[in-house]
Amino acid sequence: MAGFFQKPKPQGPATVPTDTIIPVHYFDDNTINRSVLLYITLRFDDFLDPERIRGAMDRLMELGDWRKLGARIRMTDQGKLEYHVPAAFDAMRPGFVFSHEKHDTSIQDHPLASRIPRPTSKPSVYSDLGSLVNLARRSDGPKKLDDFLCSDEPQLSLHIVSFTDATLVSVSWLHTFMDAVAMSAVLKAWVSVLDGREADVPPVYNFDKDPLSSLGTTPTESYVLADRQLTGLNMVLFSIRYVFDLICYRDSQRTIYLPPHQLRAMKEAALKDLATQSRTASQDPSMQTVTPSSPFLSDGDVLCSFLTRLAVKNLGPTSTRQIAIMNAFNFRSSLSTSTLPQDAGVCLSNAVFVISAFASACDILTKPLSYTASLVRASIVEQSTPAQIDALAGLTRQAVDSTGRPPVFGDGGTRLVIFSNWTKAGFFELDFGSAMAGGEKIDGRCTKPTFVNLTGESSGLSPRGSWPILGREAGGGYWVQGNLRSDLWEAVEKELESM
Repeated sequence: MAGFFQKPKPQGPATVPTDTIIPVHYFDDNTINRSVLLYITLRFDDFLDPERIRGAMDRLMELGDWRKLGARIRMTDQGKLEYHVPAAFDAMRPGFVFSHEKHDTSIQDHPLASRIPRPTSKPSVYSDLGSLVNLARRSDGPKKLDDFLCSDEPQLSLHIVSFTDATLVSVSWLHTFMDAVAMSAVLKAWVSVLDGREADVPPVYNFDKDPLSSLGTTPTESYVLADRQLTGLNMVLFSIRYVFDLICYRDSQRTIYLPPHQLRAMKEAALKDLATQSRTASQDPSMQTVTPSSPFLSDGDVLCSFLTRLAVKNLGPTSTRQIAIMNAFNFRSSLSTSTLPQDAGVCLSNAVFVISAFASACDILTKPLSYTASLVRASIVEQSTPAQIDALAGLTRQAVDSTGRPPVFGDGGTRLVIFSNWTKAGFFELDFGSAMAGGEKIDGRCTKPTFVNLTGESSGLSPRGSWPILGREAGGGYWVQGNLRSDLWEAVEKELESM
């Protein structure tokens, strides 16, 4: 009877005998990654030659193991995902799907593209950018995993929209394929080919082997948050509360621009607070284990602190509700001397775990930003060691094997505020000057994105509570996306206006 109601496995095309078949890596194949198709759009304020851009990606896939970028995804009879990588690409089986829209007008004359925002001198909120996804894809493109499984569609798509004075370059990919850091490496390699610097293209480290296959199988220590993992009754209570919130309130996404002077002022104030605490601690031995002697906060720590305050503002300054501040952490750097050596090449995969810090809503709302920012910094320092990454990998294996999802930490009433900081991926630093139409790259001139947009399709997965930090634009300001209940945005916008 159970088999009668079970969803049938999508039927894909027949296997091509010359394809290389590779199992999808363990940490790539889970319920969350299967549910997400990502689009990244780069806006350039120049007319770029789409054929040069296309040709450089074609050439990249001809370089050694970079042909893995053209892998098709299939599902085995056991319900596991695997890649089928063509031996070579041609018109019948291209390495990626290319599409191009040309408009012989200014971008400002386009009803949708003209909404793409510009940096401002004060914090700004934009509420109508969700429809930009229609500029990031072709109209008949796939929108979910099953669309790929039932076809021979490659996982990568390149969509270019041209105007007389601007170009939008969008790349889409399944989250099972790779994370944002890996996609950044793909785009940087692509630019190297575009520039004629093929010698600078690194090798692919994980073409047919999973370098993380043993991660978490024999951890040497316990994860520091192991006793706070949501299980049993706490997980039931958390799930009920979370689902109830989704049913009663609709999701709403906004894009925030935070100008450089605003972040600089917040960071300086936070560091000043920590320095004062440090001086006090030096005079009081009982505090020396609490306050660091050399305070450090990154831009990301301060942004997370500030955005968390916005996200929980509706709870009020007396609320004792626990807030989990979750940061997607790229652990490649933590394992750079062991599992993922830096000089080995690009790891086309997901290498991200979530690092969590906890605070009550009242502390977040009433204490200075330095309080929450220092909690975020401390969580990263404590939980990003190789041994802790290995320990978290062990818990992740247990959770994924039993539920299909990574572990979550907190209690039955915890509210999640989830950050993914794409700044280090360097999307705003990509120079497409060699794609300038009509000639070679102009010496000394850079053609870098003036805006980066993240959109996506999600199947049965709500982005509620997530805050992708898209990066720092050339002037030093930050672009951030927020996903909140629609009724909470009015208070957030008022807070930003008051700044």
